[in-house]
Amino acid sequence: MFFENFPGIELADLYYISTHGTYDIEKYSTGVPVVATVPPLTIVIETSQINEICLFMHFKKILNSFFIDRAKMVDFLSGKYSGTDLEKIKILTAFSKCQFYLPGGEIPNKILEASGGLYRVGHLNKSVKRSQRRGDYSTMGFFKYFSGNQTPEIIFKRRFNELIEYGSVTGCGTKIFKNSNFETYETIFKRINNNFADNKFKIIFFSSCGILKKLKKTNSIKIEKQIKKLQVDSSKIWEKIVGVNYNKDRLKIKLLRKEKTKETKLNYYSFTTKN
Repeated sequence: MFFENFPGIELADLYYISTHGTYDIEKYSTGVPVVATVPPLTIVIETSQINEICLFMHFKKILNSFFIDRAKMVDFLSGKYSGTDLEKIKILTAFSKCQFYLPGGEIPNKILEASGGLYRVGHLNKSVKRSQRRGDYSTMGFFKYFSGNQTPEIIFKRRFNELIEYGSVTGCGTKIFKNSNFETYETIFKRINNNFADNKFKIIFFSSCGILKKLKKTNSIKIEKQIKKLQVDSSKIWEKIVGVNYNKDRLKIKLLRKEKTKETKLNYYSFTTKN
């Protein structure tokens, strides 16, 4: 098994970074690196590709057991699946939407922001607004999960509050703050390394959207292609080195489940006709 190369990974701390996320061409054009490098002894999982919305609450609910049981998570990552067929299909469906990056690998350096202001509710009356300090958005933040412990430690709380207070994000079409204050994958790697340099294996889970913010004055096509290639390549590298393809495995289990259901129905029909 590939993960045998990383002793102690089954006890790895999991860092859950839940924010708004964009690939902001303006920020890249003013000096923010487009690419970051995954630190040593670290696996990174991100929940969306470029130009995708992340249903972060659904991901959290489906993968919640992994935040507590690290050994189970490592088993799934390595292709050793457990549970009912339906449970396996749900988890593998979530994994199929994710990108996985190994230690030392290149990863698109996503812009991470937060907000706590009001936003307009698109499908309701234009005058109706909701607070991003409540509801699903209130669950965002920086967290550290210890294996076997359901309650996470809130980390970098002061920094996250700064992002809320001074950030610049768009919530359903309404710009909240004028001044821009943000983090990136690269800065989060540095924060974790500076605060938790314990030589333990780490799993960093970035849960955010992958909205592309283009800039009219800058040709964003080159950067967009670069980001897409890195994400596509990450799946190929993961399959080649770790030896698993979660989408292919999901489809196999789904097909077997369908065949089992069909067989059960036929047996039931055969039994009822005989009696």
